[in-house]
Amino acid sequence: MDAYEIARRANELPSGFQDRLSVDAYEDVHRSIDAGEWGEGLDNLLAGLHQSGATITADEHRRLAELMRAINMPPDRLDRLTVH
Repeated sequence: MDAYEIARRANELPSGFQDRLSVDAYEDVHRSIDAGEWGEGLDNLLAGLHQSGATITADEHRRLAELMRAINMPPDRLDRLTVH
């Protein structure tokens, strides 16, 4: 995955999870992603989803794991989330 694809996928993250995040968590994710802080944005997203008890789909899990691997983040952090 090249830098353009990483940026494209990361920029899609906030809106795809907005309905499962608190307003504060959504703003944190959005702010980090907008600043190009992909890892921080993913950290904020995972923390927000975990805190809200939200579930993710298997497809979302796969896409998040791909993005995490692309920016050298261990995808095992996704294990804290419930997949449906």
